[in-house]
Amino acid sequence: QDGKATKALATLSAAFGIMPGVAIALGGYITEYYGAGGCLIFLGAYIIFLWLICQTLPETAPRLHRDALEIKNIAHNYGKQFKDTYLVVYALLAGFTTSILYIFATLSPYLSMERIGLSPEEFGYWALVPSLGLLCGALIGRKTGVRFHPRINITCGILIVLFSSFVLA
Repeated sequence: QDGKATKALATLSAAFGIMPGVAIALGGYITEYYGAGGCLIFLGAYIIFLWLICQTLPETAPRLHRDALEIKNIAHNYGKQFKDTYLVVYALLAGFTTSILYIFATLSPYLSMERIGLSPEEFGYWALVPSLGLLCGALIGRKTGVRFHPRINITCGILIVLFSSFVLA
């Protein structure tokens, strides 16, 4: 059971890590060739696309729990999850690394384009580097997460995040 949770969390981290980089790279490309208005048109089309997909996807839950969204049930389930120390530490580590990625995505356009002189397209491609690093780390964690003791995985994860943050800074 613990191995499944570790793999699921690593997969989720990979998705949260790669998408900001892809979005920035795509946005840089669109901005370079179509301007900021092109980004707005693309986002509008993307929203419509997602809405259409959501309308056609079937329900995947084998059965729906009508009381699942009651506050007492939500609180009870969160309470059970917060008792798992390793899950909490893994989630905090994943949230911390994702927040670093979002901080980078917020500050780096100014630094890269205004101070260094990169074009939006060049910046977009460089913005993929941290996302690819997070993706690689998540995939490695997915493979090794079930082989080693969680304390070893957490320690290695923290050291890698600190080292990567230092290099990025």
